[in-house]
Amino acid sequence: HPTARTKRAGTRHKPYIENRHPSEMKKEALSLYACPSCKGPLEVQGESDKTEIRSGLMLCKREGIAYTITKGIPNLVLPSRRTHTEALMKELATVRRYQGLEIDDWGYHIRLPYPETPIKTEDVRVEEGHQISAPLIRHWRERAVTFEKLYSMIRFEPGKTILDLGAGCCWLSNRLSNRFDVIAIDIDNGQYALGVAEAFLRCGKHFERCRGELANIPLVKESVDIAVMSAAIEYEDLSMIASELRRVLKPGGTIYVTDSPVFNTTEWHGRAVATLRSYYDKADAPILRERHQPLLMSSIVAEFKSQFTVELIPAERRMTAAKRSLMSMVRRREFPLYPIIRAKKTR
Repeated sequence: HPTARTKRAGTRHKPYIENRHPSEMKKEALSLYACPSCKGPLEVQGESDKTEIRSGLMLCKREGIAYTITKGIPNLVLPSRRTHTEALMKELATVRRYQGLEIDDWGYHIRLPYPETPIKTEDVRVEEGHQISAPLIRHWRERAVTFEKLYSMIRFEPGKTILDLGAGCCWLSNRLSNRFDVIAIDIDNGQYALGVAEAFLRCGKHFERCRGELANIPLVKESVDIAVMSAAIEYEDLSMIASELRRVLKPGGTIYVTDSPVFNTTEWHGRAVATLRSYYDKADAPILRERHQPLLMSSIVAEFKSQFTVELIPAERRMTAAKRSLMSMVRRREFPLYPIIRAKKTR
């Protein structure tokens, strides 16, 4: 039952306050952030007397690089990469519009991954009557199943710092902030990506947001206990992500990869790659065409096993394992798996 799931794994909403500016970076988060060039410390310019920072500059004295803070979100992308990442953001916006995901209703985002569940408060500003398409509802029902399994595995580890890498619209960061200190990192700090956090922070608990690249995480060494990548790992070079995650995880830290399509055979993986490239050709998104790749089970396991202890945890969505096997034989095609991949840093 959706309401029961929300009670078990949801966010307790605080009242929305019209004149509050919650989208600020806590100054204490400075100890976690690092220059993406040298991985050295950063300083905030001209904000030494403030505990919360909405705008300004972060400086790397070692490299002489300045990074801006806008609406509490530091932009920790290397200067040499900024033109490329801005082009990528435009493509992400184009694809999001095509998929009907540019939704202005704050209530929709606050409910995720349960978009149909009522919000039982009179203090949160929402737009009633927003129509959610049937495919989008099915999509979130499936992701809710995975989220609940993930949440059940980490919910009894309070006091941990969690990195939500490839956070997108921050729905997972919002849910996890109920129990953990959360840092949400994504390449897109736009209105429908990290910018959506404004809605969460006005009626929920605080979490940090940062614009950064998945393969160059702007955090100091051994700064987080848990890293979660939900529908994100397929957008970047796997070996680079694995190395960066190992760097920022504390000893004994754990990675959870969820909601990413994984194929067992090279044949159907190749077909999925071709289908995805054709889709991005039609959407005129050449950067995403090259970056967004379905995962091959043997490759992802081999990559993580070289640096972590790896465990595959079934997280069935619409299909059970038996039904997937039967449908694969009947239709003569492989249906993707969506396992939770748990990788533990042991040394």
